Amino acid sequence: MNHPEPAETKQNRSRSLLRLSKAARVKELNALPVEERLAMIHSAQGKDKYSLLLDAADGQQLLQILPPQDLFLLIKELGREDSRDLVAMASMDQVTVCIDLDSWQGDQLDDETSLDWLLAALGGRKKSSCRDCMILILIFLY
Repeated sequence: MNHPEPAETKQNRSRSLLRLSKAARVKELNALPVEERLAMIHSAQGKDKYSLLLDAADGQQLLQILPPQDLFLLIKELGREDSRDLVAMASMDQVTVCIDLDSWQGDQLDDETSLDWLLAALGGRKKSSCRDCMILILIFLY
């Protein structure tokens, strides 16, 4: 019978992986099956999760699998300025949830916070995604 691996074991594996040199860490991480990489990323916290996402060859795809609330909490923990690359890698649905969670003050939308999120989302986007962001910005501004 196959028992799920305890979260503590997954956290320990990600910590030991993060102790390796960058080259060794990237090699080891990317040699794991996608399910294990995703489980490791899910169990990691803060800067460890950030490092694993950036080290994974398919980091953008793994990030976009994460629930938007997890991404939001990670960005809030790291600070939006220090995690702009994560915002740029996120799906538009994830960015929309982040805007919803962070930009409302009661029933009023905080224009500056919303615009900061949208501008962060523009970084590193392909043209089609940039077009989506620009449409959102135009809608937001008018």
